[in-house]
Amino acid sequence: MNRPSPEILVLGANPAWQKTLTFPRLMPGEVNRATARDAYAAGKGVNFCRAAACHGRCRTRLFQFSGGGNGERHEAELRTEGILFHRILTTAETRCCLTCLDQATGEMTELIEPSSPVTPEEASAMAALFAEHLPAAAGAAIVGSLPDGTDPELYFRITQLAKEQGVPILFDAVSGIAPALDLAERFVLKINRRELQKLTGEEVAETALTVARRRWPEAVFVITGGPEAAWLAVENETYRCKQPPLSILSPLGAGDTCSVVLFSELLCGTPVKEAFRLALAAANANCLIPRAGNFEPETRDEIASLLSVESFNQYEANYPFFIEDKNAY
Repeated sequence: MNRPSPEILVLGANPAWQKTLTFPRLMPGEVNRATARDAYAAGKGVNFCRAAACHGRCRTRLFQFSGGGNGERHEAELRTEGILFHRILTTAETRCCLTCLDQATGEMTELIEPSSPVTPEEASAMAALFAEHLPAAAGAAIVGSLPDGTDPELYFRITQLAKEQGVPILFDAVSGIAPALDLAERFVLKINRRELQKLTGEEVAETALTVARRRWPEAVFVITGGPEAAWLAVENETYRCKQPPLSILSPLGAGDTCSVVLFSELLCGTPVKEAFRLALAAANANCLIPRAGNFEPETRDEIASLLSVESFNQYEANYPFFIEDKNAY
């Protein structure tokens, strides 16, 4: 009899009703008429779970706050997709996110509505709900921001619960997360280099990574940079992986895809370098599909065959960690 696949509990506290508009060329200050529109349930937690289903290695259970008409629409879409979720009902309306894709440049512009803070009672209810399902979980993931103005104590409490249960934890969040990282000590952190600089307060990316490694020496760091090389830092080793040249359709959800494939593979016992390679391949495959968190496994595998993870010595040849490599493949 086959055992069920490992389950990841996902705190995606700040969902959004996503609208994506595609423009041949986006011109600020001008009238811009979209040539395509898509609307669906999103937010980093949802994208994470959607990509997990594409990857097929781990199940997910999503925890989020939800309110108003947007919340109802969002939940109905999750049920249609078959994403397992729990929600704490809030008096505040679930936000909308409008993404504008520029086909000429491949750039993405996001317009995000403000969200309202959850109350202490709503946060306590979320922690209790999360705790109820932790004993059977293989991993826990904290992804994305909290609703605006929400006390980041919720991050700390969820981390504390996971640590007490001995459940491995991944973070894909920045604002207010440092105390939770200090508590966790051993964790996976997947963020991009701008977020790394924000987290550490260091303007130079190389310095930011050094500071982060000194503060959290037992962590696994995966630092992405869009089309530029991504970095893996674990223990005393640093690795670099260049990105393949792709004519991307939409980068929306690529980071979330990277996070869940990385964590799924680690939970299934895959060596960290191979998990890193597969995660980057899936993130690139996500960029070829307009809906966030979607990718074709066959495309993931094709891209993975083009990627190599190279050991990197930061002290060699004055070569910086985060060089912008225009010729990266």
